[in-house]
Amino acid sequence: MKRYLSIILCFVLTITFLSGCNQKPTDVRIVSVENSAATALAHIFEQSEGSNNYISTVVNLPNRVRTLMYDGECDVAVIPVETATIIYRRKNPEVKILAGISVGGFELVATRTISDLSELKNQTIYLTERSTLMESLLKYAVSLYDIDPFEDISFEYASDKSQLKKMLNNNEATFALLSSADATALKSDLESVVSYNLTDELAKKLKNPSVISYCVVATDDFIDDNPKAVKKMLEDIENSIKSSSNTTNTVSLAKKHNLLTDDFYNEDFLASCKAEYISGEKMKEKLTAYYSLLKKIKASSIGSSQPNDDFYFIP
Repeated sequence: MKRYLSIILCFVLTITFLSGCNQKPTDVRIVSVENSAATALAHIFEQSEGSNNYISTVVNLPNRVRTLMYDGECDVAVIPVETATIIYRRKNPEVKILAGISVGGFELVATRTISDLSELKNQTIYLTERSTLMESLLKYAVSLYDIDPFEDISFEYASDKSQLKKMLNNNEATFALLSSADATALKSDLESVVSYNLTDELAKKLKNPSVISYCVVATDDFIDDNPKAVKKMLEDIENSIKSSSNTTNTVSLAKKHNLLTDDFYNEDFLASCKAEYISGEKMKEKLTAYYSLLKKIKASSIGSSQPNDDFYFIP
């Protein structure tokens, strides 16, 4: 009898072992925006072994992510937080925010040096897009210097980045507010301009600015169907962000995987994105505070109200 039990036990263990060996990695389809903070995730696409198989798609605009998610062509997206709130509110598909990955990404470009944002009083700031998150953030930042962002500063809009570059080069504009990617491209053409990271400027007034500019979201269906894959993915993302401190290697990998598309996107660009992994209750706390600030300045930038608790993925 004992002999038969031993045989059966060995058979069961063998089947279990073989089943584990034959288990295929989970495909994780990730869409990212090129020339963005997604650069810090380049290391996960180098993984050749593991329980997750990361499939990368890169698009040129955040709005294209919404289309891919709507069409069911991706499971995970690496996008600006305002894009995440838009997808969340439309609930097509339903998504959750898994982690913040960047606390930078916005630059004030100038043709002259300034000591701090107080020198923006009675100045004109040029942008290429209206009602952006970075415009709202700058308005909040200058308010910390007792500047009324609606009365003491003028905001004007250039038709595109080419016109803005020409205006700065011809001294027709002194200040411009751009994403770090656009600021990097501009500085590669105009050596006379300097830039100031908006998060750094906030840190001069606030000990811990509640800024999360870029995040990772996933569809509810993918989260519910693949809890182990989600847990492993977050571990891999956190490790990738830690590895991104080696900026030279990270930039090289990002270009290999088409996350960065031009030579002038370099280590300085990656540093300006300020990669940082923020998840769980800390992420919810920081984003709740961030959205609260943005609501005071321009509620429409986050859809007029804060997302509900079901927006946040808390393991």
